[in-house]
Amino acid sequence: MKPPRAIKIRFCTFAALVFALAIPSSATAASFRSTGLLVQRRSGHTATVLQNGKVLLAGGQPPVGNYLDSVELFDSTMAIGSPTGSLTASRGFHTATRLADGKVLVAGGQTDFSTLLNTAERYNPATGTWATTGALMQARIGHTATLLANGKVLVAGGDLETFNQFSSAELYDPATGNWTFTGTMTALRSDHTATLLPNGKVLVAGGRNNDGSLATAELYNPATGLWTATTGPLTTIRSSHTATLLPNGKVLLAGGNGVDRLYSAELYDPATGIFTETGSSMTQHESHDAVLLPNGKVLIGRSDSAELYDPATQTWALAGQPRQLIYHTLTLLPNGKVLGVGAAQYGYAEIYDPATNTWTAPGLMSDVRVDHTATLLTNGKVLVAGGTVVFASAICELYDPAVRLWSLTGSLPGVLTSHTATRLANGKVLVAGGRDESNSVATASLYDPGTETWTPTAPMGTVRQAHTATLLASGKVLVAGGFSTVGLTSAELFDPATATWTPTGSLPALAFDSTATLLANGKVLVAGGRQSSSSTPTNACYLYDPATGIWSGTGALLNARWQHTAVLLPNGKVLVVGGAVSGGIGGAETYDPATGTWADAGAPPTLVTATPVTLLANGDVLVAGGNITTFPYLTATAALYHPATNTWMPTAMMGGLRWKHTATLLSNGQVLIAGGEDNQFNPRLPTAEIYTPDGPFQLVT
Repeated sequence: MKPPRAIKIRFCTFAALVFALAIPSSATAASFRSTGLLVQRRSGHTATVLQNGKVLLAGGQPPVGNYLDSVELFDSTMAIGSPTGSLTASRGFHTATRLADGKVLVAGGQTDFSTLLNTAERYNPATGTWATTGALMQARIGHTATLLANGKVLVAGGDLETFNQFSSAELYDPATGNWTFTGTMTALRSDHTATLLPNGKVLVAGGRNNDGSLATAELYNPATGLWTATTGPLTTIRSSHTATLLPNGKVLLAGGNGVDRLYSAELYDPATGIFTETGSSMTQHESHDAVLLPNGKVLIGRSDSAELYDPATQTWALAGQPRQLIYHTLTLLPNGKVLGVGAAQYGYAEIYDPATNTWTAPGLMSDVRVDHTATLLTNGKVLVAGGTVVFASAICELYDPAVRLWSLTGSLPGVLTSHTATRLANGKVLVAGGRDESNSVATASLYDPGTETWTPTAPMGTVRQAHTATLLASGKVLVAGGFSTVGLTSAELFDPATATWTPTGSLPALAFDSTATLLANGKVLVAGGRQSSSSTPTNACYLYDPATGIWSGTGALLNARWQHTAVLLPNGKVLVVGGAVSGGIGGAETYDPATGTWADAGAPPTLVTATPVTLLANGDVLVAGGNITTFPYLTATAALYHPATNTWMPTAMMGGLRWKHTATLLSNGQVLIAGGEDNQFNPRLPTAEIYTPDGPFQLVT
């Protein structure tokens, strides 16, 4: 038997809460926003269609931190979400019911990993605001809320804080704003379903108690306030299932959890009070959602599978291929399409079109990716190239900030990951080296934004990955160091005029996983990294002089480090941030070309490795996400470095955990954060988000 849903929820939120307590609060009005359909990544939320056709998404839990009070409206005509008034209390796993007057009642739920709510509030679409209303008689989660024909709302069952279940039910009267108990169910139950039947009664079916999932069902009669058992039980025990009223008046119960996740489905016939089996789904579904389509079919989905049930034939068929809809909501839009909102850790919002049986996810990259490159083009778009999907990928795509959409572009000549990408003076992009599915490579190719195609160039003289690539003042590109089967000292130059490579002076010592920064004097600073295949970092630094092609030593880093990042500051100094140092993660330091020495630059509020740094238009430096040393070993925090004061301060948090991502300064001053991983051992991300340095987020149109 799987643990009850509420217990699983609280376990997950406990880890998030502990982590959230260590996150410094934002000291600016800066913000991150997903490039997808919605403003906020969330799960455990509610989705309610308003009378004007917009969808109200309320509360829930973000990928990192405690429950949300944020709310947004999804407009299907524009396919985008926008913020609206905040809840009076942060909450998740609550219920939301549209009342007869068009307002929305939100009731119960939980506000942290251990605290259930008895509070309720109402949303007024006319004003976009929330106001508290009478409190529930009992705090509860895992309950149902059903709008009755008389305009009142029936709340039934659910969990106590002690994980025991209710048999109690109560009624909300919108006229008075008060709750009153109404009858008692014949069984304790939580994670059940409640369906308003055409005869005005409410069918409550299945669910669970402390002994496990249930096969019992009962009817609530609003005229008498009494509960009675149905003529027959369910054909199988089930909880966390869905119940959908069909056009013929029958109710479809699908999926859920019995002893394990279920394929089975059954029909309840109000005329006989009997449940009968109907065709089984092709995939197990639990904690999913279901929606009745205008064509009479029922769409259900969980994880990366969605299916259609046809009442006419009692058969199931695949409904396209969604990205990831675990613990999601499905909402029928006025245009007949369906909005699916996935779990917060994935952040997906997708649109299902019954006419084409396809899902689309505007704002998401075409696939997950890590160890890719992101390059700002002269036309303002961002080219994301290659990286690791499952294996190395040749897929490339463009992000257009003007319309907040991704589109595929020409693929690389071969699969590639851990490569470098350099925008040349002519606007083309040079991709060099890296790794295919198994080995380091010497290949190089040029991307032409005008034709969106790639052209192979002559290969480098040496196969290499984990190298550096630097655009010189001459327009040539210096590639230095790296790793093949051993560490490398060699360096070479790419000449865009001839599309050829020539060797240049070798580094004084092996160097890979280093940083390379073009200084204001035209020289290149290579700092830190590793000099062997072990993880032992070095503090050695070298300068390359393009005039002579010779490398020379310069002042050593204060801390030997690798997996760090570097950026040239407006004052001509170089800021190095983070990285693995002996015994942990390093802070920051600056290099002064005038003296050839390094100085301490403090440390961001959260020490990180494997994260990009971005010089903003105002001269500050953004550090967002990365690897940390404590659970969950990744972070969503972000910080700003002020060169003038040599200080750090926290800024807005990203929408979720992320590392090995890219960060690209856009022409409008915002920063595109793309791809990466949100777990050291697992999911690579197709998601992206936009950082706005100052003021509230403004859509780029």
